[in-house]
Amino acid sequence: MTVSRLLVLKRSDGMGADELAVIGKAKIFAGLNDEQREAVAALAVRCEIDTGEFILREYESVNTHLIFVIATGKAEVLKDVGSSGGTARSVRIATIGVGDVVGDMSIVDKAPRSATVRALEPTTLLTLDMDRVRSELADLGVYPVVASNILAEVCRRMRENHTLTVSALNREIEASRVRVSSGMFVMGIIFLISCYTLALEPLLGLKRLNDGDGVAIITISFILIVSLGSAVAVMLSGYPLSDYGLTTRNAGTYAWQGALWSVPILAGCTALKWLLIQGRPGASIFTPIVEFGVLPRYTPPFVYVNLILYILFAPLQEFTVRGALQSALHRLLGAATRKQIWSAIVLSNLLFSAGHSHIGIGFALAALIPGLFWGWMFYRQRSLVGPSVSHILIGTYVIFVLGLDQALLSLGRGE
Repeated sequence: MTVSRLLVLKRSDGMGADELAVIGKAKIFAGLNDEQREAVAALAVRCEIDTGEFILREYESVNTHLIFVIATGKAEVLKDVGSSGGTARSVRIATIGVGDVVGDMSIVDKAPRSATVRALEPTTLLTLDMDRVRSELADLGVYPVVASNILAEVCRRMRENHTLTVSALNREIEASRVRVSSGMFVMGIIFLISCYTLALEPLLGLKRLNDGDGVAIITISFILIVSLGSAVAVMLSGYPLSDYGLTTRNAGTYAWQGALWSVPILAGCTALKWLLIQGRPGASIFTPIVEFGVLPRYTPPFVYVNLILYILFAPLQEFTVRGALQSALHRLLGAATRKQIWSAIVLSNLLFSAGHSHIGIGFALAALIPGLFWGWMFYRQRSLVGPSVSHILIGTYVIFVLGLDQALLSLGRGE
């Protein structure tokens, strides 16, 4: 039951200083002299309500001639926004406190209540019957002053609502623009991945034809094409480059963090390599390439060239996967909850792993693990510096020092 439905209200035992003080604070009583305020206070009825009790309910049409002045406590104003799953839903549009008035809108338009008002804490109300004010205080001229103030207050709220509405529309337009641009970018990346997948069979034929050089050619070509497409999408997006992690802000700090946070992964990769070489006589943790029967063409010059290319292209991969794709997914999916954050990280890294399928399914799956780590680092730093440093350190150590990629490929072939 709401306060406005109470048929019997306990009248306070005479006018008090508290009632006068509250009436003096309320905007709708501005302009009244002392005699008029005392007369209004004499008609006021004090009512105590507990936390969670309703003062008004939206759409209620009973006792719309009553208004309520908050003497102590605090309340929230709620607006119905429909139902979901059979449950009514409402949103808070305002919080009100001492001196604020509710129920005045119905005095103007004689319509049902336009919002729900609920106490947030034990609250004291001064209830005023505006029909009695008009009839019993006619000689004092109170009603015209109060009615004029109510109209002015309603107009002020309408102006505020118009401003809020325009702001909300602008936010919705911006959100729509974000969704469209992010969605188009993600579609572009998916298109490139799809083309890559359709071309995978001939690419694998090239790999078999010229094993070492073929893998390098495929990888470099794929990175260049996707990076170029990502760069064009970033430039056309209209967002600042810093939104994509292209910033030097705190670069030194982020570089050190990227290196330091990579240490546990480096240790884990070393332990994995040790496990893989068990039972292989003469195998060593730090003798890559030869111990798993890789082609003899892997001579030092070839390794050095590939090492340099890897160092140069690792930041490009980070720009494409983290800076462009993950950022676009965060805007598209949102980044307000942990689920949204990790959905973007996981999805972007699945696409990143798919881009390594020409090397081998085992290597592609293994690339997912550090990719998740780099995705988390990018979200935390909002910069490509840390992930790029970590990518170079982990990648060069795993491939060119441990030879772990070849170990995984050899394991996949049953060697």
